Amino acid sequence: MRKILVLLIISTNALFAQTTYFNIQFDYDSIWNAFTSIAETNDFYIAVGGGASFTTFENGHVVQISKQGMIQGFRKIDFLGGSKIFDITSNPTNPIEIDVSGRMNPNGFDDTVNSDLFLCRLEGALLDTLQTSIFGVPGYGDYSTSTMLRTSDNGVVLTGYRFSPAIPGGKLLLLKTDSLWNQAFMKTYQKVNNEANYGNGVVETPDKGFIVVGSRSYNIYDRQGTYLRVDSLGNQIWWKDIVPQGDEELIALGAIAGLEDGTYLVTGTKNYFNPGFPRYRVELILNINESGEVLWSKEYGSSIYEDTAWRGLERCPDGNFITGGTKRENPYVADQKAYGTIAKISPDGDVLWERKYSASTEGKFYDVFWRTIPTSDGGFICAGSTWGDSITKENSWIVKLDSLGCLEPGCDSISTGVVELPVGENSPIKIYPNPTGGQLTIEAQGSKLITALKVYDLQGHRLKDETYKPGRGSLSFDLGGEPPGAYFCSALVGGVWVTRQFVKH
Repeated sequence: MRKILVLLIISTNALFAQTTYFNIQFDYDSIWNAFTSIAETNDFYIAVGGGASFTTFENGHVVQISKQGMIQGFRKIDFLGGSKIFDITSNPTNPIEIDVSGRMNPNGFDDTVNSDLFLCRLEGALLDTLQTSIFGVPGYGDYSTSTMLRTSDNGVVLTGYRFSPAIPGGKLLLLKTDSLWNQAFMKTYQKVNNEANYGNGVVETPDKGFIVVGSRSYNIYDRQGTYLRVDSLGNQIWWKDIVPQGDEELIALGAIAGLEDGTYLVTGTKNYFNPGFPRYRVELILNINESGEVLWSKEYGSSIYEDTAWRGLERCPDGNFITGGTKRENPYVADQKAYGTIAKISPDGDVLWERKYSASTEGKFYDVFWRTIPTSDGGFICAGSTWGDSITKENSWIVKLDSLGCLEPGCDSISTGVVELPVGENSPIKIYPNPTGGQLTIEAQGSKLITALKVYDLQGHRLKDETYKPGRGSLSFDLGGEPPGAYFCSALVGGVWVTRQFVKH
């Protein structure tokens, strides 16, 4: 399996001197790869994800990335069988530590029935395991792809669903721990027997309780939006639904965040089916009060030839919110594809701007940002997946953007709103042979020149650091004295850092 890493760092002018831009594609030796979440520490970013082949699901992995976009460390999370990592966040009591959440299988493989949730604390710099806690019930499949909610008592809350082959449908699941990760409660909720219930997002209320948003089925095919409030012990206070009407056929609520006026901003998706026209999907934006009443409702994206879906809702320093996801052209459109998309939303539910990014002409349905967060330099960083090529399929994807959601200054003035990234087949460098026995050649493409070169190993140790005046169209060097393994070669081409991964036999 070929490994590919494409890294793009764009130098900025003085106006944007505090913002770093980069774009990474990472193929971890699998057919399908994805970064599911990312967090920022004082010194670097940490991304988590996983990979899969046609027959197996690989364990999750953690990647450490410098603030300039250089890979500094990589670790496969293999201490739990069949681990899948879904979210990551910094430990608020110790900034050099990070916490991850996910699902593991006691049987050591992807067993849909016997699966448990886990929390794991890692030392951020070396990625050493400091603490692990597992939560579940034998004979049941517990799932959660929600973000980790850090509670006011420094505990953790996750929501998802519980599956059992003996019980049709599934129950909405809510896990609460204390600050030491002891289980405070792990409860399930089902409004009607045999229905499937899913929790997707959760927020803490002023009385230390929680509001969970998600969906539940109301027939074999369709779902309705659902949300419920519980007290600090997980006891249900109320449960409400948003039922599809007319040509609406599916509603799912995905994220919730508190507002300064004591109400809550909720996002989700709504699917439409109008006979004679293609199905399409819009983003649903709601405002609810503490009693669950819907104060207003808005929709974003109304084209019958386009699907919109966001995931997560993070507060920005200016009081607005950032989210990310995918915008997919309808299958009825010729040469349709999907875009990784981010959007900035006001507390009033207005979309202030949206940016669409595509990394491959083969993108199809694979370009998506699973997690988007604001960064300390005023910009944003997005983690997700994109199509790599016809051989390695889906690659993990990270994009670092500025405060306007741009990969380079001025993208907000592009009339189409779509930014094609110079990666994959459009990369400005060619590197060969790969794999190599030691001798390696780097060529700049499109009449560009190489003005600097860096080579480092998988642990981030720099082996070569050179500048060239005047620049060179191509250059060669020998790593015959280095041990076999994976290495990265970064070339500054036309003011853009581009990094490719190569293997030495």
